[in-house]
Amino acid sequence: MSGAGEPGAQMPSQTPDQTPDQAPTQAPQPTSSASSLTRIPRAPFPGLRPFLPYEEILLFGRERQVREVIAKLQETQFVAVIGGSGSGKSSLVLAGVVPELRSFGIPGAGDFWVPMICTPGTNATLADEEKRLNTPITRLARKFAALLRSRGSQAQDDARLEEIAARLREELGFAHLVDLYTAELAAPPGPDPADARFLFVIDQFEELFHPTTRHGKDANLLVERVIDHFFSPHPRCYIVLTMRSEHLNDCAGFLELPDAINKSSYLVRRLDDNELKDAITKPPRRLLRLKKLADEGAARLPADVEFDASVINRLVRDARRVSDDPDHLPLLQHALARTWQAASLRVAEHLDLPDRLTLDDLRVAACGSSDEAQAALADGVNVLRASVEHWAEAAYLRHTTKEREQLTLLMPRLGVRDPNTGMYSQQRAQVAECAGLLGPGKTADDLKKLVANGFLGEVNYLYWDDDDPRRITLKVSHESLIRGWARLRGAIDAQAERFEEFVGVVRKCDKWHRARRGDSQLLVENELQRFDHEKLDVLLADPKQRQAWFARLGTSAAYEGLSKQDGAVDEFVRLSRLRVQRSKDLESRRKRNRKFLS
Repeated sequence: MSGAGEPGAQMPSQTPDQTPDQAPTQAPQPTSSASSLTRIPRAPFPGLRPFLPYEEILLFGRERQVREVIAKLQETQFVAVIGGSGSGKSSLVLAGVVPELRSFGIPGAGDFWVPMICTPGTNATLADEEKRLNTPITRLARKFAALLRSRGSQAQDDARLEEIAARLREELGFAHLVDLYTAELAAPPGPDPADARFLFVIDQFEELFHPTTRHGKDANLLVERVIDHFFSPHPRCYIVLTMRSEHLNDCAGFLELPDAINKSSYLVRRLDDNELKDAITKPPRRLLRLKKLADEGAARLPADVEFDASVINRLVRDARRVSDDPDHLPLLQHALARTWQAASLRVAEHLDLPDRLTLDDLRVAACGSSDEAQAALADGVNVLRASVEHWAEAAYLRHTTKEREQLTLLMPRLGVRDPNTGMYSQQRAQVAECAGLLGPGKTADDLKKLVANGFLGEVNYLYWDDDDPRRITLKVSHESLIRGWARLRGAIDAQAERFEEFVGVVRKCDKWHRARRGDSQLLVENELQRFDHEKLDVLLADPKQRQAWFARLGTSAAYEGLSKQDGAVDEFVRLSRLRVQRSKDLESRRKRNRKFLS
């Protein structure tokens, strides 16, 4: 892989809590000095988020896989990187493939590569789709527009943004973008924009199949444009997508997408023990070397960064014990990030970087508090799983009682559980709506202040996406947080059970409607008790929540036709209550009559 000081290794600067999709996008500088190209990371381990392009110097254990992906990309100009959630797909592409391409990774293609990294997004509303806002096409168009020089005014730039989205919707849309806008590329003096290779990275491609996305016109158009590119690639255009392997079956819904994936897919494999050890021990030493080269407070830097052998052995053992868990790599990175934090705090008085990571540091990483570290490394404890559970819970508990209530209201908005498979998926929560959960008059700033305490930055539990100021969203940085933190998972489970109760009510309403509104199809008393227990009357009284849940009914064949009952369900519940009350009144009269007769 390329070194940090090689040409083209620079990426635009990012704040510490940014994930790849949030990173500013701009044309790279193909040549420059090593000192101006190197952005030194804050820490050697990213936590739950993927490695970012400027962190390629910290990505170890993936060198062979990087070469294999680039070989496929050279052959077809398209690669689908496939793997389970947490298998390292995004890190492999963003911090492995992208920097290597900029270091002459494809012979003859040069080092002037322009990467554009985007995710399709989820939870676009019906109004968004009608106005073509915040759709997969418009999200990609916004990222692409950020690569170009301004046309002189905001109005002109806004018009060009709409023009880019329109061009992308056309047949051979990616080729159109390269042909039409290369001359406007915001390239530095020297390189010829005509030599630029455009690399479109569509991360989390499975978001196109999300229930809130897959029926949108722009979602389908983006898939078609990817297929266009595969069969007729522009000579200076390359596409890499990453996708969770469990969504391969969703690709079969598009006639020629399976052909493209079959021809040029790459299945990410797990790391072996030696690669795991490299991923553990080498990033801190690389970071130390960079800081010494940059002369960043050399007097407070150690001679080396070492690991106690017991730390390495325990981390590798526990990673192996959960190797069948798709989350084992992000969980490992999280445990390493917390171990690094503990070691850094321990030596902070005299060193800027720790000289050794010890078993005591690992204990703190495992339990979330130095006060309870003694039992944290019992043989039956898996450090990787314990770390994310305990630290996320500690972040929650550091809030006041009122703030915990607010966080609890927010949690169900951050993920969904598939009723058929039981699998969890993250979903984007609309910040404008979630701010209302905090109370009357609360704003996005209030919500950000709430989650910034323990959940943004550091090891990146949540991701605040304000790339489009008109529609700011919040989501988990990785789904391993849902599976790994019992409180968050429980909130999402409870919401899933509430949704299934809602489905049961609407399904019975549908039967009642089909049976010409016969009393026998109305809800009975125990069903109404469950309805009240789940507070479905509150949900139906909330226009936005109601619209969102009825919209979900229209996204699955299992709920076919149920969304049509939106206008009937209130009357159905009202008549059900009347019927139950009549039955109770009748039974009361019977009891009184029996008592009178006796």
